[in-house]
Amino acid sequence: MLSPVRSHPTPSVLYRTMRLLEGANVFCLMSLLLVAGLFVLGNFQEFLDQSQLMLLSIVSVLSVLCVASGLCYVIALSIWMVRRRRSMLLRLFYGLIATLMGGAAAAVAGALEAIVRPL
Repeated sequence: MLSPVRSHPTPSVLYRTMRLLEGANVFCLMSLLLVAGLFVLGNFQEFLDQSQLMLLSIVSVLSVLCVASGLCYVIALSIWMVRRRRSMLLRLFYGLIATLMGGAAAAVAGALEAIVRPL
């Protein structure tokens, strides 16, 4: 005997986009924290100058990606919360904190690059 087919509602495009942006933001934030930690560790372990500059440029790129994905995630989440009339404050709080951390890392990396690299 065949079992009845249950129709599961497919998630909306906005929900899937929001989840994709959330995953991208988590990946960027974790990568940023890992490379920034490696940069700090390299200062104590006396890495070569070129290695430190490479890590600093990677931190700069990852921080910009973290800010961009964080802003898109917060916007998509806000739109989804308004449409569904559901509150996901912890996810919104995470998105804002991740965006702020990425922005702070971008500012610090930019300042360090301005100090290290001459005009």
